Amino acid sequence: MANILKPDLEKETPFFISSDLKNDITLLLNKHYRFFLKAHESISISAKTGDKASWVKTQIGDLNQAHVFEFFINDCEGSDLLGGLDLLIDYLDGVLNEFFKEDRNAFFPLDFTPHLFEDHTIWARHEFHNFKAESLASELLKKAS
Repeated sequence: MANILKPDLEKETPFFISSDLKNDITLLLNKHYRFFLKAHESISISAKTGDKASWVKTQIGDLNQAHVFEFFINDCEGSDLLGGLDLLIDYLDGVLNEFFKEDRNAFFPLDFTPHLFEDHTIWARHEFHNFKAESLASELLKKAS
């Protein structure tokens, strides 16, 4: 197994990927999983790279609620895309396949945990957000204080 040190995202992945690459990946994911998405839903990504590391954040949902996955890989040399981004996209595709196959059941905890993939350690985490409820809760807390 490669490096299992916990991710330092800001230090190791300082550069956002180009908007063209981001749009291409987003388009492919939405096309590939379109039958699993509800009419108002979409898949979006953010991604950053560094010399030997990459980070991808994927959101599946809409403005009201979404599943958010984050993946990180470091100490990744010799991949096709800078910092192992190609490995993260492959891993993401497998995760989304399982996610939709299992009726949107995510198997990752809130905190980053390491997972072995093609002799590399990928750090993964998942959150579900109900943005409307979170906003209402925030408003209530502001009023209460």
